[in-house]
Amino acid sequence: MDVSFDHLVHFVSRPETAARSFSALGFPAVSGGTHSDWGTYNTLSYFDLTYIEWLGVLDETRARQNEIARQALDDVTISEGLGRFALRTHRMDPIIQYWKDQGLPFFGPIDGARQRPDGKTIRWRLLFPAGAPGLLQRSDTALRSARPVPTHRRLPLPFVIEWAQDDQARRQDLIQQGALRPTGVNAFELSAVHLAVYDVESTLAQWNAYFPTHRVQRGIRCPLGKGAVLTVGSVQIGVWQVGPKELKNRLELMGERPFQIDVKQRKDSPTAPASMYELSNKILHGLRVHIR
Repeated sequence: MDVSFDHLVHFVSRPETAARSFSALGFPAVSGGTHSDWGTYNTLSYFDLTYIEWLGVLDETRARQNEIARQALDDVTISEGLGRFALRTHRMDPIIQYWKDQGLPFFGPIDGARQRPDGKTIRWRLLFPAGAPGLLQRSDTALRSARPVPTHRRLPLPFVIEWAQDDQARRQDLIQQGALRPTGVNAFELSAVHLAVYDVESTLAQWNAYFPTHRVQRGIRCPLGKGAVLTVGSVQIGVWQVGPKELKNRLELMGERPFQIDVKQRKDSPTAPASMYELSNKILHGLRVHIR
């Protein structure tokens, strides 16, 4: 299946404030623009074509009509933090056909657009897995409860994005915009995203139904808990249950969500400012960042 890691969606009250916070610590940030049909706006920080999106709401009425914006509204009333992430494809139609052939529920494709501050309109298509109910575990083992996991607390599976521009054109555009260095990459790269879940095997069953081609390492134990790691291109996806008190508290507060990213400095990059390493393992706008 033609997918790679595209971007993280970080729900925040004010994207411009989040951008300033991260920029002050060494993450380059740019204004993304507005999604007028969805009632949202964003700021962005690029690693290469992979990036973090800080998403905020401008119009609650319009936001309620869109899957991601609606989740942003609901999550931010509890806490800022990562909400979900996207996988990039260059061939969405075969994915649609595969999901139809497998009888997997989904919605889309949905046309999307964002107007940048320079007036340019960026376009894409989105595709959302709806989750396969027959694959869900009946209980959340991490909480030792017989209650089913409520739908709004389940992990939102990654959605799929297909950009109107090809990768080379997007990269050149981002260089001209100042979002990427002339080399086409920035100093740090995203190496891992970590998810807090109630049940690792249930999560893997859902993922493998929709995205069956990714390598999975099971039975891993680390300070984050016990779980598994999926590999999506150059990015690892850690899926963890149990774990430290901080992780349990986040899971109890928000339900199943991404909660941490790992970034590492590229070998050919200048030495990073000390402020970047001071950020390591701290929580900023609900996001824990680990600097390797």
